Amino acid sequence: MSEKKSASRKRAPSALAPFHPIVRTWFRETLGTPSDPQRLGWPAIARGEHTLILAPTGTGKTLSAFLWELDALIKDGAKGPLANGVHALYISPLKALGNDVQRNLERPLAELKERFEKTDEPFPEIRVAVRTGDTPTRERARMLRKSPHILITTPESLHILLTSTKGRGMFSALRVVIIDEIHALAGGKRGSHLALTLERLEHLLGRSPQRIGLSATQRPLDEIARFLGGCEPRRGEEDAPEFRPVTIVDCGLVKQIETSVRSPVPDLGHVGGTIWTSVAPLVLDRIRGARTTLVFVNNRAQAERMAGRVNALAEEEIAQPYHGSLSRERRLMLEQRLKAGELRALMTTSSLELGIDIGSVDLVIQLQSPKRVAAGLQRVGRAGHTLGAVSRGLLVPTFRDDGMEILAIADAMKQGDVEPTRVVQNPLDVLSQVLVAAASVDDWQADDLFALVRRSYPYHRLPRAAFDETLAMLAGKYPADVAASLDAKIVWDRMTGVVAAGRASRMAAVISGGTIPDRGLYAVTLPDRTRLGELDEEFVHETRIGDVFQLGSSTWRVGAIEHDRVIVTPAPGSPARMPFWHGEYGARSAHLTERVGELRRTLDAARDRAALDALMQRYDADEATVVSLVQYVHEQRAVTGIVPDERTLLLEQFRDDTGSVRIVLHAPFGGRVNAPWGMALAQRAREMVGRLGDMPNGEEGIDVQVQTTDDGIMLRLPPLKSAAPVAALLGLSPAEAERRVLDEVGTTSLFGARFRMNAARALLLARGNPRRRMPLWLQRLKSLDLLEAVRQFPSFPILVETYRDVLQDAFDMPALAKVLGEIESGHIAIRSVETEIPSPFAASLQFGFVMDWMYGDDVPRAERRAAMLSLDRALLQGISGEAVPEDATLAAVEEVLATRRGTAPGRRARTADELAILLDRAGDLTVDELRARVATAEEGVRGDPAGELLTTGRAIAVPIPTSEGPQWRVILTENYRRYVAAFGVEAMATVRRGVALGEASAAAAVPEVLRHATLTRGAARREILWRYLTLAGAVSVADIRARYDIATGKLVARLEEWERAQRLV
Repeated sequence: MSEKKSASRKRAPSALAPFHPIVRTWFRETLGTPSDPQRLGWPAIARGEHTLILAPTGTGKTLSAFLWELDALIKDGAKGPLANGVHALYISPLKALGNDVQRNLERPLAELKERFEKTDEPFPEIRVAVRTGDTPTRERARMLRKSPHILITTPESLHILLTSTKGRGMFSALRVVIIDEIHALAGGKRGSHLALTLERLEHLLGRSPQRIGLSATQRPLDEIARFLGGCEPRRGEEDAPEFRPVTIVDCGLVKQIETSVRSPVPDLGHVGGTIWTSVAPLVLDRIRGARTTLVFVNNRAQAERMAGRVNALAEEEIAQPYHGSLSRERRLMLEQRLKAGELRALMTTSSLELGIDIGSVDLVIQLQSPKRVAAGLQRVGRAGHTLGAVSRGLLVPTFRDDGMEILAIADAMKQGDVEPTRVVQNPLDVLSQVLVAAASVDDWQADDLFALVRRSYPYHRLPRAAFDETLAMLAGKYPADVAASLDAKIVWDRMTGVVAAGRASRMAAVISGGTIPDRGLYAVTLPDRTRLGELDEEFVHETRIGDVFQLGSSTWRVGAIEHDRVIVTPAPGSPARMPFWHGEYGARSAHLTERVGELRRTLDAARDRAALDALMQRYDADEATVVSLVQYVHEQRAVTGIVPDERTLLLEQFRDDTGSVRIVLHAPFGGRVNAPWGMALAQRAREMVGRLGDMPNGEEGIDVQVQTTDDGIMLRLPPLKSAAPVAALLGLSPAEAERRVLDEVGTTSLFGARFRMNAARALLLARGNPRRRMPLWLQRLKSLDLLEAVRQFPSFPILVETYRDVLQDAFDMPALAKVLGEIESGHIAIRSVETEIPSPFAASLQFGFVMDWMYGDDVPRAERRAAMLSLDRALLQGISGEAVPEDATLAAVEEVLATRRGTAPGRRARTADELAILLDRAGDLTVDELRARVATAEEGVRGDPAGELLTTGRAIAVPIPTSEGPQWRVILTENYRRYVAAFGVEAMATVRRGVALGEASAAAAVPEVLRHATLTRGAARREILWRYLTLAGAVSVADIRARYDIATGKLVARLEEWERAQRLV
């Protein structure tokens, strides 16, 4: 347990006594009496203790952290000039929140300066600056010369500063680190990354600056305190961790809130068309009844649509959409307009969920369930965002299960019953990135680096074996002939234990640093490059020049599509498409399961008017919502005989219109439990149906489809000749479920998507260069190459991490194990029923499948290729020996290979950067082969990519020895030394360069550093040969020798070795 010091609630009238008299007077005259977080937090902060403050929104948490440091700066400045360095570091999860904090600091500083000047007391220059990804280069350079005393930044920008030589010098005077909205970081990989960054900061300073954590919604406090404080240094690897002491100031979670639930229609079960035409009038009415309103929705497209509907209904601009895909300038303009009263409402996503000050908001409207209690509290807390004000929130359900969830969440909000935060433990992808970053600026002993990592709470139990394996991966343990992206990022001398920087390691850590995955967003700009917002890559791929779409309640016509941006012009009044953004669906936490079950039982028991009134009063819900839900539950009981809840599950089966068998397990445990459960059940069902031989007409290939929601699992079996073997699905033990999920999950699209994100975080997949990002589709192809290459290495760290990521973060396997254990023990019962048609709950499940867990985290269509790989390998296995493959099989193989080569339509390179990646993948290409990989004008080619590579010297032609004599082929100049190693200096002495491919000596065309072989002859030939075979398809030994002059005996031996290793068939 971490040491926990309780802060007394006894009123301390002298809370302001330690402050400078002028600061004290300013506070009393401007703000009045200190709030609880200020009164209870200042003593701990004054003692220099690490401090965690929990308090509701609008209670002055941020000022409680800052005012003590401001006072200290004023007092120090009176004695002499302040040191040119950062004294206070404020870390925010959102860039917008950082800008807001800067504005809120500048006002008290200006007022205090005025008061000091009136009394002729010295007031020092206190510089405040924001440093994020949006900060212009000129301002960043100015900060390095003249450091701010208070630096406001994000975890990613702090990582970059600590990975740059000049940036590291800013922190010599650092005294305190303030982490705002700490709950938004602690539960994810950004938190793991930040924890390591803070330990790097401590190592740089040689001391421990004070840490202050702030949040309005965090539980359990002990866990968050351990995350904030980290661990003391340990003498030995086996020593138990000693957590740094953290003082917890608990002011409670809930301020005074008033939530109500209102249905937009008389009956949620009979909408009659789209419900959104009924939602808009309700929202407009409430907006007009308040001065300023925030309307929260759960995705960006919904924000755009609702703003358009409300404005059309109002016949004036009364609301605007606000979300992360709008430009920073537009978001800032919308905030200012709302503050000034020029705009009545914003339709927003979670972008405004955290503590951004947007002025006086009277009302918050939440359309559909916020999915999490913490999110509901944060959102409703935006209203009445001042001390003592009441936060008013209206929650609007759009279907019956949504209404059920909203009532459960609203009840939990009133009691402050938020979901517990679980700190991610030992993410190896984040570890990889930070190891590269640390080694890029300092030489380390591996033991010291391991000790630093284990001082952070997310890694306090990291095994040394996992650390060493990760370090070995980065140092080139896995050869580049497995995958080119596995080139060494660092140098690890096992003899001395020294870990040092590899080539371009600092550049990789800076360019590809951070943990936020690349979602493949395209910038939307005007012709003058004014940024308007962002679009999803897949939406852009479906867009053509001349198309019109809506963004920010305005319509825009596409004028050009470049490699990373869409250039538009205004198109007012034109019919417009609505953009979409993938990956925006969440899942309900298992934490709410008991509340959902209790609500179902209460609704089931409601039989008279008094019971309805009691429900309406408890949940502050209108009659339409309550009656709709009561009828819903009663209809379910009428059809199935019971109402499923967390104590009694229901297994329902029926046949759909096609004769297929549908089995629905009604289980309200949330998507993170139901998704892996459904995966295990589907695998079991496939085996059972296969054993029974129950397919009609002797069909082969058992297709059991599974879909899951927060409230259940649906299996779709093929048309069976007899009754479905429902009973055999019931005896699933926790151990069997875990085994089946492990067997199944590695072939899913979810696994492929998570592997790509993890490999990118680990710096194994470059995101491009500082000027041009790599398109997401190319990242996906490179990720698939890497995933297939490393499957043969069970201990490959990022493969291990992806399993951990899926099983612990995407899924909630402990909660599933608990459920299955309670089913085994009889604490949870399962009833089975067969129906003619789907029951009301089952019909709603089908409606609710918009949240598909296999693709909820990423763009689905391209990631499905991860699952296709097993099919591709099966096809390739048929091409061996004397068997002649069918034309269809060859065509299928060629289609896959064309995609991997970059010769398929839509996969060809549009720019020189994209072409360089395809050339690197192939190794060497003739000029015709190279140009076959260049996109057409219709595909959006820009300029002459092949010519650009040759003109700039990034590519040259070399004479490759073949069985028929030398053949000139193009290679990347950086790969020249590989060919020198493979074929000798003399063979490679003359090259061709430029568009005209004029001959030149290698000494003139290739930089000195790239001319000398670094591989052995055998290793270089092995790497060249493997790159060719991965893209060639079915080839003979003669085909290979026509490509490379390798002795037949050695070639056959190499092919047989790879065949035995199952790398080749």
